[in-house]
Amino acid sequence: MNDLCAFNAASLDIQSTISSNGGITAAQIQDSIRKANEVVSIIRQNFPGAMGSILLIEISASFVITTQQIATVCPDEINHEHGDITDLFIENIGGGKVFHLGGLAGVPFTGKTGFGAIPLM
Repeated sequence: MNDLCAFNAASLDIQSTISSNGGITAAQIQDSIRKANEVVSIIRQNFPGAMGSILLIEISASFVITTQQIATVCPDEINHEHGDITDLFIENIGGGKVFHLGGLAGVPFTGKTGFGAIPLM
């Protein structure tokens, strides 16, 4: 495994398996690594130039002083698991703060009132 994105994905999967099951087998570790490599390969093939979460966080961190963090992702709990990109932004850039507009596929579910409240944050 020579791709940092695949390594991070496999590490999170392995950590989750250990937490859930109290341990992990060598076969489960190999399967996590195989799946992570496969997913990253598909992403690289279909989305050339796509950045991993860590790189995106590092680049975005340089704008922290002048940037207000706003999230426009679906409010379902599946989009807000520990280690997901929204969680990483909140922890590493937002200082624990984020303005949730709600949304689907990046399109905000808010109107004039929601957008008007952003400067008040």
